[in-house]
Amino acid sequence: AAQPNTVDVVGTEGTQYTIAWAPDASTPRDGFEDVVSGELRAGTTRMQLAARDGGVWLLWFTDLPEQEDGVFYTTIDEVVFRSGPSG
Repeated sequence: AAQPNTVDVVGTEGTQYTIAWAPDASTPRDGFEDVVSGELRAGTTRMQLAARDGGVWLLWFTDLPEQEDGVFYTTIDEVVFRSGPSG
């Protein structure tokens, strides 16, 4: 099976995230390896993923931006894990 080497996320600008990996889905959160963290930009945010053999990926939203109404939330429109030479 192909393994992803990039992930694209379209969502609310300012949303902070961590992408983590573990050998299987039964791994507790503290057993996941944090691979990349950052903040969503306007439009599509693309993250590069290091090669992994099998396993599972976790996309965790770690901080939500405050909206105009004073409430903290995010909207995620699309998440795409890609594999291949150009990601």
